[in-house]
Amino acid sequence: MRVAASILLLLASALACAEPARDEPVRPRFTERLGGSGIDFLDSHGRVGTAKQHLIETLGGGVAMFDFDADGDLDLFFTNGDPRDGSDTGASRLFRNDGAFSFSDVTEAAGLGRRHDATGVAVGDVDNDGYDDLFVTAYGANVLYRNRGDGRFEDVSEAAGIDHEGYASSAAFADLDGDGDLDLFVCNYLIWDAATIELSLKGGTFHEARVIAGPRGFTGAPDVLYRNRFADSGELRFDDVTADAGLGASRSFALGVVAVDFDDDGDVDLYVANDSKANSLFVNDGAMHFEDRAMNSGAALDHSGNAQAGMGVDCRDVDGDGLGDFFLTNFSHDYNTLYRNLGGSFFEDASKRVGLVEPSFLSLGFGCVLFDADLDGDQDIAVANGHVFPNIGDTPLNTTYEQPNQLFENVDGQTLRAIESPWVTDRADEVSRGLARGDLDGDGREDLVFTQLNGPPSLLRNETDGGHAVVLRLVGSVSNRNAIGARLAVEVEGSAPRVYRVLGGGSYLSAGSRDVVIGLAAAASCHVIVRWPSGSESSIGEIAAGTLVTVEEGSGEVSVEALEPR
Repeated sequence: MRVAASILLLLASALACAEPARDEPVRPRFTERLGGSGIDFLDSHGRVGTAKQHLIETLGGGVAMFDFDADGDLDLFFTNGDPRDGSDTGASRLFRNDGAFSFSDVTEAAGLGRRHDATGVAVGDVDNDGYDDLFVTAYGANVLYRNRGDGRFEDVSEAAGIDHEGYASSAAFADLDGDGDLDLFVCNYLIWDAATIELSLKGGTFHEARVIAGPRGFTGAPDVLYRNRFADSGELRFDDVTADAGLGASRSFALGVVAVDFDDDGDVDLYVANDSKANSLFVNDGAMHFEDRAMNSGAALDHSGNAQAGMGVDCRDVDGDGLGDFFLTNFSHDYNTLYRNLGGSFFEDASKRVGLVEPSFLSLGFGCVLFDADLDGDQDIAVANGHVFPNIGDTPLNTTYEQPNQLFENVDGQTLRAIESPWVTDRADEVSRGLARGDLDGDGREDLVFTQLNGPPSLLRNETDGGHAVVLRLVGSVSNRNAIGARLAVEVEGSAPRVYRVLGGGSYLSAGSRDVVIGLAAAASCHVIVRWPSGSESSIGEIAAGTLVTVEEGSGEVSVEALEPR
């Protein structure tokens, strides 16, 4: 069904009816669905268990949730790596979503069976043809897989000028120069060479415990920024513009990155989580030149002025004031950090005030996502936990190698409450790394996929008995097709105005869905104004609960379909 954007978008009253008021708050509930799903992936990064000798063996791999075949549902891609014990490197794997949490391995048919020491993954339509492409980071050469649209991918890394070799971690696609195509920022972790290996073998200490060494004492690797020239020439070619963009001095053990217009000035900025060094906030001047303002903004260090060990990062409006806040995961015996956006490019470490410090202190966080788990209209937080020292349980530090993943419920925008008792059925503690969010079964509730070091992933179906949802899917035309950088102003009856943003990157080594899920609680509808990256706006009338709405830039029309579990 296609209707003009100014016409009311109403479905049957059964879809829009409000649920009765609840006496008790909704409790988020997720169920493990890996068994019987057809996903038989097993991570092979580094030696198993206590045999690990080097930091490079401990950081694991990521996962992407994306619709590779454009059939309307989210497929899964897992990166895999080198066991470093002389056995074969594990292949990264692509699993097609067949519905009802059933998946088929289509890796070989898709041309993605390459075996190399892959780490992270970023997703973006780099040629604006309607099919998402894959960028896979690695220890070694990074790989750009162009989606041909026929179920297969083609390795175009060398031709596109994007096959940089090093030790890359996370990456983010975003239109950083405003020309309508996606540029690429790549986090590089450290220089791994003979000298580093020699230092690594000597080991180190953590609270007087003898452990694997690093990254302190090692040499950080420079991050890389690529400008996409497709809009200029029609050819898929990326230029390394790191130095020209003012990023040549960045050598800070980068592990996570999110691309977001945090200051709402119309261009996309970059926030980078650095391990054991100050975080970076690269502010875009609109001409693809950046200045690191993290230190001046308050988003570089914790409240005591100390650098933390940043792993994963995400950005959403946690307190409901319309501004994007940054959330970072950190090492154990520290805490995960919420930098509240105060406006005017200033942030405060609000972690203690919102209740994050104590429940995250003993955990070592990697992947993280901010999402509305219970569809009540605010942003909850999921965190992938797992230590890097296999022997940590033998120390008096009161923590373990395998750790429970965590879910923090947003109570009122001012308090984050850790769900203490198990919020996941049928899943033990594990050594988790990557984390991505997205609606795998089309019911409007976002599900979670965690990767585990040397183990199978966790496939969690969101079965929370929460509120209604509207899902917005944006398709750019003048803007990049993925609409990364778009801003959505949302009005829901009975609640304060909200702002959502379409991000690039986020989490750790992983890529989640770009669909915008708007939790309505018991409300029947919402109104949305989309500001596209190009600067144009689309005003959408009343959108009924229980619908997936696709908005195309510049067309003046939207398409609407019911959210129906597949």
